Amino acid sequence: MSDYRFGVDGYRLNYYPHDGVYDEQEGIYWSKVERVEIDWVDFVRERTCRREKHGTKMDGSPKLRCSLCGYGIGDKRWSYCPKCGAKVVER
Repeated sequence: MSDYRFGVDGYRLNYYPHDGVYDEQEGIYWSKVERVEIDWVDFVRERTCRREKHGTKMDGSPKLRCSLCGYGIGDKRWSYCPKCGAKVVER
């Protein structure tokens, strides 16, 4: 059993950024939270991207780029974008 109760008020849970992630009626938008701190330990959301098509190469194969930063990531061996560092996932 965990000693933690999830909530913000008095439970040693802090979330970042504070701006734009809280609504009076809905509460916290957890999808917008980038980092959570519990008892001075940070938990960071892993950034992910996907390969998106943006044209074709001379041989007819598709050109692929990072969906976050636009860097060309056509090599299927890359697990992370070499420019922005996001994990490349297939959806």
